[in-house]
Amino acid sequence: MRNKMIFAAALALTPLAAAAHVTLAESSATPGSHYLAHFRVGHGCSGSPTTQLSVAIPDGVSAVEPQPAPGWTVELAHGGARVSAVTWKGGTLAADAKGEFSVAMTLPDKPGVLLFSATQTCASGAENWSDAPGGKSTHPAPALYVGVAAPKSDGMAPGMVMPPGSHM
Repeated sequence: MRNKMIFAAALALTPLAAAAHVTLAESSATPGSHYLAHFRVGHGCSGSPTTQLSVAIPDGVSAVEPQPAPGWTVELAHGGARVSAVTWKGGTLAADAKGEFSVAMTLPDKPGVLLFSATQTCASGAENWSDAPGGKSTHPAPALYVGVAAPKSDGMAPGMVMPPGSHM
């Protein structure tokens, strides 16, 4: 029970988490709305420049339209008819530089927390930002609170949706 309470408290503070190096610029949105996600990369991997960013798109998100980033190419992965991931590659973001990659999308009508697992590939190494926020997580996935003010006391936010490959 104590661990669940700690997880719930940490989940509530996720937008302020300093440990996250791939984050969303705005961490809350209205259900069913058109949303422009700005994924921010805080720095490279252990002194190595970022060369690719891949973001998994949770179920229920539709009308996914990645925005161009100068010097980068964009690839879409599909799971059936839906876009399941967006990848920017072919560019370089210096190890000590911050970057931003954007995706327009329509959010689900149902309130909840969407986790966008992200893989940051660097010239040497990679970081997987796929953990559920909070607890002992050192690599939390970017989280979007859709019509949700706070997590429930059991540690899970209402309607939390984790993409495949995410860990709790």
